[in-house]
Amino acid sequence: MPNCPICSKKFKDEEELNRHLREVHRDKVRLEKFEHPEHKK
Repeated sequence: MPNCPICSKKFKDEEELNRHLREVHRDKVRLEKFEHPEHKK
């Protein structure tokens, strides 16, 4: 059961977690990707 890394909510599978991240934490997820140097290419 994956947990959301941002709010710790539990999900029954990765698909639900990904949907939650896209819908609820859209801005945070986008920011985190830009802040991590491994994503800058």
